[in-house]
Formats: sequence, C-alpha cells, structure tokens
Amino acid sequence: MRTLKAFLEERGPVFVIAKPFLVPRLVAEARGLGLPVVVALSEEDVPEGATRVFAEGLTEPLLVTMAKLVTSLSRGPASEVVVAVDPGETAYGIAVSASGVLLSTKVLRSARRVVETIAELRRALPRVPIVVKVGIASASSGLSLRLAREIADSIPGVRILLVEEARASRVKLGEEARRVRKHERSALKILLTPTRWCREVSGE
Repeated sequence: MRTLKAFLEERGPVFVIAKPFLVPRLVAEARGLGLPVVVALSEEDVPEGATRVFAEGLTEPLLVTMAKLVTSLSRGPASEVVVAVDPGETAYGIAVSASGVLLSTKVLRSARRVVETIAELRRALPRVPIVVKVGIASASSGLSLRLAREIADSIPGVRILLVEEARASRVKLGEEARRVRKHERSALKILLTPTRWCREVSGE
C-alpha cells in the first residue's frame, strides 16, 4: 500500500488552506510526519498551479483533509475511504486509507473519538464510499459490537464490517508497519484483511 508521504511527494508541496486556529495543529502534525505540506491562511498565499485543498474537520483535521485531497485526485471505482479499528479497553488503534493510499495510523483514547473521526470523514466526503472495519475477538466481542452499533446508529451511509482478529493476525505487514505501536499494527492488519474474510453488520 502506498504511503501518504509518497503520494504527496509526486505532486510537489501541497497547500492546505486553513482557518487560523487550525494552523498550529496542522503544521505540527504534518511536520511530525515529514509530509510536504504547506499550511496557508488564504488562496492568495498559494502559488498558481499548486495543488491545494481547504482544511476540513476539527477532531482529526489533517487526516480528514488528506482523505478529501486523495479521493479528489483519485476519482474512479476504487475511490473509497477505509477506516480500520482495533478496539481496546483503554485505547483504540486506527488505520485509515483512501483510494489505496495509507493516510494514517494512530491511537485514539476513546470510542467517542473514533466515532467523531468517522463522522467528520462522512461530512467532508458525502459522496465517497466509507467502509469501517472493526476488529473483533472473543475476549472483547462486546466492546467491538457496541462500537459497530454506535457507528451504525449515528453515521448514515457507512458500511461496517467485523473482522475476526484471529483471521487478521495472518496478514503479513511490510514497510508500513515500521515504528508503529501495537494497536496501530493490529489496525493495519484489520485494514489489509480481504473483504471476503469479513462479516457485514446490518444497519437495521
């Protein structure tokens, strides 16, 4: 799977146009990930012909904005966002891809933060298919099922799949798994688990 950094480097510096209160967070996160991103306050600050995108989201603004950018530049039948979640008692690992580009892996501290992030992706990308893969293990099935139901009940138009963590553990990871935390690695394996190994959650 291609990384976000590689995707952006093919297009030169990408300009994110943001409101002032979002600038410090966007700059810090993009710098920490080594992304070729320049944050600007207005379109007047963007060179003619440069790739640009308006910032979206408050919970995870860089992630949501990059999902918007990648899907807008990769239109076609494969243009979808996939959010994989590894639920835990005190932390939730997530891995997010858009149109086959790995956008982010991170650890969120609550189910609420996971749901808010997915809701922001849905609002920013109303016409892009969004698939949520939730890892489920026998020891924590209640946690996974509650999260899947909360997403289904509160965010319309999202496809939800349950992924047996025993099955996901068979997935072999490559370069994208270097230097990431345990929950993030588990989320990556869930993300890369083929759909045929997943079980769909009914929205009814």
